[in-house]
Amino acid sequence: MPHSPYNFTQEQLDCEAEREWPVFIYSILITFATLFLMVLLYKMLAGCCRKVFPHSPADTQLGSSSFSSEIQEWAEGITSGQTPSGRILVVAVFFCNVVAMVLYVIDTSRQLLEECITWEEHITLQIDFALGAIFFLHFLLRFVASDKVMSFLFALNTIVDIITLPPLFLSLWIQRTWLGLRFFRFLIIFSLPDVLVYVRLLQNSSSIRLTQLLSYIVGFICWSGGFLFLLENQGDPFHHYENAREKGSFRFGDNIWFLIITA
Repeated sequence: MPHSPYNFTQEQLDCEAEREWPVFIYSILITFATLFLMVLLYKMLAGCCRKVFPHSPADTQLGSSSFSSEIQEWAEGITSGQTPSGRILVVAVFFCNVVAMVLYVIDTSRQLLEECITWEEHITLQIDFALGAIFFLHFLLRFVASDKVMSFLFALNTIVDIITLPPLFLSLWIQRTWLGLRFFRFLIIFSLPDVLVYVRLLQNSSSIRLTQLLSYIVGFICWSGGFLFLLENQGDPFHHYENAREKGSFRFGDNIWFLIITA
C-alpha cells in the first residue's frame, strides 16, 4: 500500500514547484549529440587520411606497434575481463553500479523528485559523485579500448553513462538534483552473468542461460519500477502537473510491489 506522505518543508516544495528538470534532459541530449558528432568527424577525417595517405603493408605493420596501439591493447585487456586485473576491474565497476542503485532507492524513499540541495547537506550526493567519477574513468577506458567507435557509442553501458552522468555532474553546478532518469542504472544488472563468469562462479551453459534470464527479469522490473516512479511523481507537464501523486505517497518500492503482483 502507498505510504503516508512525508512532512516536506515549504522550501522543498517551493523548489520542486520551479520544475527545472528539462535542464537535465538538455544536458543528456547535448552530451549525446556532441559525442555523436565527434565520432562522425573522427570517422570522416580517418577516411580522408586513408585516401590521401594510403599505407603500405610495412607502414601498417609499424603502425600496429605504435604507442597508441599499445595503449588500446592495454585498455582492451583491462576492460575485457580476460586478465586478472581486468576481472578485478569488471567486478569492482559492477559493485559500484550496485551501490549507485541502492543510493537511488534510498533517495526515492526520503526526498522529492526534484530538490535544491548543496554538496555538504547530501551524503548520498557525495557518494554518487564519487561513483560517477569512477564510471566516467571506466567510460574513457572503454572508449580507448573500442575498435569500432560507433558501436561503442550505442553500447548499453555507454547509453547508461550518457543518461546518468551529465545530470549528476550538472546537479553539483546548479545545486539541484533530479531523480528522474537515474533508474537507467538498473540496466547494468543485465551484465551480471558476465561478471559471474569472470569470477568463475558460472561455468556450464545451462547455469549461464538461467542467470541471463533471471538478470533480464530483475533488471527490467527494477527499470520499470523507476520509470513508473518518475511518471507517477512527475505528473503531466502539459497539464501543469496536476495529476502527480501526493508528495512522498508513492515510492519506488511500491512500484516494484505492484509490478510483481500484477506480472
